[in-house]
Amino acid sequence: MQCGGGYSMQCGGGYSMQCGGGYSMQCGGGYSMQCGGGYSMQCEGGYSMQCEGGYSMQCGGGYSMQCEGGYSMQCGGGYSMQCEGGYSMQCEGGYSMQCEGGYSMQCEGGYSMQCEGGYSMQCGGGYSMQCEGGYSMQCEGGYSMQCEGGYSMQCEGGYSMQCGGGYSMQCGGGYSMQCEGGYSMQCEGGYSMQCEGGYSMQCEGGYSMQCGGGYSMQCEGGYSMQCEGGYSMQCGGGYSMQCEGGYSMQCEGGYSMQCGGGYSMQCEGGYSMQCEGGYSMQCEGGYSMQCEGGYSMQSISTQQFTVWGTDYSLQSTVASPATLNDI
Repeated sequence: MQCGGGYSMQCGGGYSMQCGGGYSMQCGGGYSMQCGGGYSMQCEGGYSMQCEGGYSMQCGGGYSMQCEGGYSMQCGGGYSMQCEGGYSMQCEGGYSMQCEGGYSMQCEGGYSMQCEGGYSMQCGGGYSMQCEGGYSMQCEGGYSMQCEGGYSMQCEGGYSMQCGGGYSMQCGGGYSMQCEGGYSMQCEGGYSMQCEGGYSMQCEGGYSMQCGGGYSMQCEGGYSMQCEGGYSMQCGGGYSMQCEGGYSMQCEGGYSMQCGGGYSMQCEGGYSMQCEGGYSMQCEGGYSMQCEGGYSMQSISTQQFTVWGTDYSLQSTVASPATLNDI
């Protein structure tokens, strides 16, 4: 379908589409869909949408997409999705989203994404996600996110990410995550985060990270982590943290770090750690800490610190350099 003046659809009893040869839409004036009874799409030959004036979807009975040939969305005026009955996406040929005016998702029944060919998101006006029934992502070909206006995630039922080809995030306006049911990340190809406006994480059900190819974090506006159910990090390829605005960690259920390729921390605004359930560090490739604004550690219960491979190093411009017995 090709339409120059835009596309508008209103249906009270739901929308259902089944196409064997693929689905293609090109509209110059934007795309608008309102359906009360839910939206369902099944296409074997792939899904392609190009709209210059933006994309808007409102569905009361849930959104379901199944496509074998891949999913591609290009919208100039932004992307907006509102679904009360949950959002479900299954695509075998990969998922690609490009939106200049920002991305907004609101779903009450939970968000589920399964893609075999990888996930790619590029949005100029920022990324916003609000889901009450939890967030679940499974991608075999890797996950890539680029957003200039910042990244914001709010999920009440927990956050779960599984990606085989690695995880990459680049956000210009800062990164914010709020999840009540816990945060879980599993990536085989490594984890990379770059954010200019700072990083903020709040999770009530605990934080768990497993990455085989290493963990890398670069944030200019500071790093802040608050987790009530404990913090757990396992990375085979090493851990690297660079933050200009300082590093702050608060965890009630304990802190555990296991890294095979070494641990490196560089923070200009100081380092602060508060953990009630104990602190445990195990790193094979050595431990290096550089902080200009001072180093502060407060932990209740036991502390374990083990380093293999290279010497232990801690440098602080405010507090005197610590020894292993001081930690």
